Amino acid sequence: MTITDWVNSLLDAAGRHAPPGAEWLPLASAAAAVGLLGILLLVKGARLAPILAALVFAGVGALGGLWLGRWLGMPLLPSVAGAAAAGLLLGVLLFKFWLATLLALCLMAGSLAFYGDRVLRGPLEAYLSQGFDQQRQLVTLPQAETPKLEPWQTRLANLWSYLAGNVTDFQSSLLAISISTGLAGLVLGLLLPNLARAIWAASFGTGLLMLSVYSLVHLRWPAMGGWLSQWWLHAAGGLWSLSTLYNFFDVRSLRPRKSPASAQKTSN
Repeated sequence: MTITDWVNSLLDAAGRHAPPGAEWLPLASAAAAVGLLGILLLVKGARLAPILAALVFAGVGALGGLWLGRWLGMPLLPSVAGAAAAGLLLGVLLFKFWLATLLALCLMAGSLAFYGDRVLRGPLEAYLSQGFDQQRQLVTLPQAETPKLEPWQTRLANLWSYLAGNVTDFQSSLLAISISTGLAGLVLGLLLPNLARAIWAASFGTGLLMLSVYSLVHLRWPAMGGWLSQWWLHAAGGLWSLSTLYNFFDVRSLRPRKSPASAQKTSN
């Protein structure tokens, strides 16, 4: 059972035990929890970045130790504890490298999202509306003997082929954006770690909060979906900018300031 299957089973079980008419409550609670985590990162993510990195790598190490212990037939507790300690150590020692990598991914994701919103929105809508009769407002239904839906890999390959054939310089633009923003993120993360922490916190916090708001709106207020899809990019950009500035100055205040006496000794 994968993590996705486990989460879906948990949500299904919570939905079955929810009061009648409140089946949406477990998913809304999960979305609210994601939103709270996003707010925490927006406000204190830069300060908490080293702790979060250590905890994440310790958790990944513990999962790896659990799998390795079962595979090699080793005692469970020592293998999990040893792998978690190794992950914790790697998270602490290589924090700047992981941060630079995450910053590169954040810049790539943000740039691709902007490119998708400005360039790919029309082609995506045209691709998703295939089979819909715009004039008669009718949907072409599949035949009864139609097999099950294609695997997601096939659907993704079909979408890629459609965009490559209908969007000018789609593949080259995607490659150029990914490489340029990825390299810029790596260089920025290694040379300016405080700014990198602020950008990472703002990016992940904004993404989690927007995901939470999007889920809650479509669960409880679907009529606002059109307004949200129209303004989400502007709201996300403003929120990201404010959070980046706040986190940057917040993490800079962690530096110990020299007293006048020590500063005078240093100058002498």
